[in-house]
Amino acid sequence: KNDFSPHANNKSLSLKDQQEYLVSCFPNVGLNLAKTILEHLGSVKNIINADEETLKKIPGVGEKIAGLIKELSNSEYKW
Repeated sequence: KNDFSPHANNKSLSLKDQQEYLVSCFPNVGLNLAKTILEHLGSVKNIINADEETLKKIPGVGEKIAGLIKELSNSEYKW
C-alpha cells in the first residue's frame, strides 16, 4: 500500500514558496493568509514559537485559527 503524498505534484519550489506552502497547511490557513502570517512574523520558526496572543494580532488570524496553529504545533505525534 502506498501512503498518500500531498507533495506529489509539487515541482522544485523556491524557499519562499516552500515556506508559504508549509504555513498554508495549518488548519484554516490558505495561501493568502500564510503569506500575511509570514510577512508579520518573518519565519516558520517564529510562527511555531509565537503565542496565541501574538498570532491573534495578525489580520485574518482570530482566536480559532491561532488556537488551531498552537494545537497542531504543540501536540505530541501519536502513532
